Amino acid sequence: MHQRWARQGNFVLAKTEWFTPVLKVDEGEALGLLLAIRWLKDFPINNVIFELDSKKVVDGYHNNGKDEYDFGVIVIECRRSFSSFFTNS
Repeated sequence: MHQRWARQGNFVLAKTEWFTPVLKVDEGEALGLLLAIRWLKDFPINNVIFELDSKKVVDGYHNNGKDEYDFGVIVIECRRSFSSFFTNS
């Protein structure tokens, strides 16, 4: 984990994880979001901006439809975890 305090009083966090087996790209992006949400819940911050590279993950997160495949299960857990941990993000 890397932490750096910026001059404006904001801090930047970064974390890297590797997984086996290799996932499909969108599943990996969704899993990355889920792990980031769960990781940041332990910090005393509430105003968080999450940025993603995958339009499919962003659309899936904002879509209330149910997807029974692995991707959908991960996205549903992202929504549940996010609403449990953050109120102003």
